[in-house]
Amino acid sequence: MAGPRTVFRAGRAPGVWQAACYAAILLLSGCVGYGQLTSPLEQHLQAQQPDKALQALEAQRHAERDKVIYFLDKAMLLRMSGDWQGSNENFEQAKQRIEQLDAVSVREQAAAVSINDTLRSYAGERFERILLHVYGILNYLEAGRLDQARVEVLQLDVLLRQQEDGEPQAAFARYLSGLVFESQSEWSDAMIAYRKAYQSYRQGGKQPVPDYLQSDLLRLSERLGLMDEHEQYRQEFGQLQWQRPRSDKQAELVIFLHNGLVPRKREQAIFVQDPGSGRMISVATPYYETREAPRVRLRVVAGDQHPEAQSMMDVAAVARKSLEAQMPGIISRALARAVVKNQASKAAEQKDALAGFLVNVAGVLTERADMRAWYTLPQDILMARLPIPDAAQAVQVELQDSLGRVVVRELPARQMPAGGKRFVSLHWPVSKVTKWRP
Repeated sequence: MAGPRTVFRAGRAPGVWQAACYAAILLLSGCVGYGQLTSPLEQHLQAQQPDKALQALEAQRHAERDKVIYFLDKAMLLRMSGDWQGSNENFEQAKQRIEQLDAVSVREQAAAVSINDTLRSYAGERFERILLHVYGILNYLEAGRLDQARVEVLQLDVLLRQQEDGEPQAAFARYLSGLVFESQSEWSDAMIAYRKAYQSYRQGGKQPVPDYLQSDLLRLSERLGLMDEHEQYRQEFGQLQWQRPRSDKQAELVIFLHNGLVPRKREQAIFVQDPGSGRMISVATPYYETREAPRVRLRVVAGDQHPEAQSMMDVAAVARKSLEAQMPGIISRALARAVVKNQASKAAEQKDALAGFLVNVAGVLTERADMRAWYTLPQDILMARLPIPDAAQAVQVELQDSLGRVVVRELPARQMPAGGKRFVSLHWPVSKVTKWRP
């Protein structure tokens, strides 16, 4: 993994002690993020051991300003272990903490300007806040608590209305909302949600409109008698083989694969020596590492049906776009800090040369990029849907990697209500095919 990109520009020759301190600074900068790279959480997740990852999380110390991340990670790890109720309890704690932090204290803002961004309480990025609700909905759906899932959908709608609904992070959230409305036979609300999902996928640009959503738009527009709109979709989607419902009593299986792990943020730092004063100036900003998601194909086999999963949300791409949008503010704060620290060093130097030098060194050492994020998120979310008989039927899930190796998992048969949907999530936070977690 590439380390931070560091630039050192020399002005006048520093003294021996200055040279030694600056060398130490450069050495320390190369170690940034090493602990994250080898974090026990990721190691346990690679081995499909969410229970051990949870133990490792609990063993760590969590500053009060990092509580939102702690709740989000704990909720995801509990979810991976099948504890949907415990997961949602932690998601609720994360929500409450975020609400408290939306009015950021003046003291934290001042610390961010004078020291570094990591001293601000982490309140979650916009796409993380959306996914908080998305995974809360999935927890309720998998637990069979459809009414609670609908309540979560309404909370999600409030959040999406506060943001730019056309952003790519809204697309899958809107689509999932449509599935929930459909599960309760609220066809008009489902159609509205699917339309908004379609608009978000189109405006996002990089991810195509999934075939499943195209099929849903065609199917519901016909069902609701929106024939002009139906014809528009037929013209746009071409020869899509969309499936009309056999009957309102047709049950359906919806499987989500949460593939890989979202890339980690790393730090890149620039060190510049002022040729006039000899003081060192540093600016640190975050960037996302390059990490390839494990290339997998998911196929669901039930009788003579074997649909393949499609990507519904490229979480890694959304995370990168989110960071890109934040960079002007991040850079502005970093430059403001450089000015504040340089002035502090200059003021101390006027009283005592050594004190000025030490203040300068402290300013450089405390310049850190904020690399916090919800790292237990997947890199990609895929989905497969297929109709199944009303009678309980065993379903086989096949996961194939880029080398053609296949891992098979049998989903236990479950009696389904007429017209009902069964939701199943599979987490695959690994980089190679091993075995499905039991």
